[in-house]
Amino acid sequence: DDDDDDDDDDRKNNTKQSPPPMPPSVAATSTFECTSTTNTPNNNWGVHALSSATPKQRAQVQQPLSTSSSKLPLPTQKDKEAEECFKQCNIVTGNKIKVLTTPLSVAGRGVFYNGDNAEAEAKVGDILAFIPFDTVLISSPSRYPELHSKLMEGMKVNDEQKRKRLEWPILLTAYALRALHTASSSWSKLIQLWQEGGIPNYVSRPLDSYSEEELNDLATLARSTPQKIKDTLHVRIQDFQEQAQGLLQIEGLQEMLGFDCNDNNDKMIMQQFMGDIYCGILSRTSQLSNAPNGYGVVPLKDMINHHNDLFKNNVALISIRTIRKMTSSSIISVEERLMQAFGGGDGINAKKKEWVQSIKEDDLCLVAMRPIQPGEELFLTYTGWMLDQDEPPEETRVWKLLQYGFPLAYRK
Repeated sequence: DDDDDDDDDDRKNNTKQSPPPMPPSVAATSTFECTSTTNTPNNNWGVHALSSATPKQRAQVQQPLSTSSSKLPLPTQKDKEAEECFKQCNIVTGNKIKVLTTPLSVAGRGVFYNGDNAEAEAKVGDILAFIPFDTVLISSPSRYPELHSKLMEGMKVNDEQKRKRLEWPILLTAYALRALHTASSSWSKLIQLWQEGGIPNYVSRPLDSYSEEELNDLATLARSTPQKIKDTLHVRIQDFQEQAQGLLQIEGLQEMLGFDCNDNNDKMIMQQFMGDIYCGILSRTSQLSNAPNGYGVVPLKDMINHHNDLFKNNVALISIRTIRKMTSSSIISVEERLMQAFGGGDGINAKKKEWVQSIKEDDLCLVAMRPIQPGEELFLTYTGWMLDQDEPPEETRVWKLLQYGFPLAYRK
């Protein structure tokens, strides 16, 4: 329903066409089993994660991580700016989670469970955040109608002239660049936060600038060979260059995206900047079946890290529609669950009731998939292989290392 992996076979059968990556999917819940639930606060919906896993694996998932009882560190100014962006996007967290820059995070910056109070453990099925689908960065006419029209016209011309078809990563890059050029856009600040955090840009860097030592190090991390790393880099760089050229050939688009290229130096700077955004898009995109082209960048969720131990990933992004299906046998409605999560108990005011009644089926929730202690970092799986496999294929390992900047987990 909420998953779309139709391109997987094409990726495997044609390594020369630089297939789109396989981002985290909203439908990560498709392997869960649902049973009836009882009318009690914080019930677990009867959801049993990893239904195909062994009993030992299930036991690992059900055990919360050991965490320090000390309070979380104070947020930095950039963390506060991120939180303010989320508010502007109408994301609701009820102070349950916090974006923090801290050595406690596996990546130096992450999203942490703050708890309803100093002792409140998040239980399986608890809703930790609500994210309106209207805030997701997608290539849709509802976001930037003029840009969308220009892109559709340009893609038609590209097809007529037999140019390489523009794929979703470069289209989302165009939307991100337009957002940056629109000062009033909440996404403008969010994308600036990406840049300040550092984006691994491998598509604008010349292949011959990689030293033998670098290639060997990357090969070791991906459990591959230096030649495979080099071949993959070549394909990805070439693909980006072709896609960027195809995008910028669209008449009038450069000005719309805020570029003014008068000479080759300007074009080089522009391509470097586009490469930064393009790589940011690839590393932050989620697979969304209800989005045009099937992909989008979900604010807040895109700041949650991946843990290199598969069984420590503790949250999932799930649509209201899917939650409704999963809890169809429960007497507690989705709306009531949201009120329990963010309504503030019996003193629920009319404004909050009105908000809950206005939710849409495509809206998204961040849901706890195992018990989470206050102070614990939240993790989502970025990977696309099943847990009954020892590790992903070599091609996937190499590409994911370049895409996310860290090696994938595997079972020894």
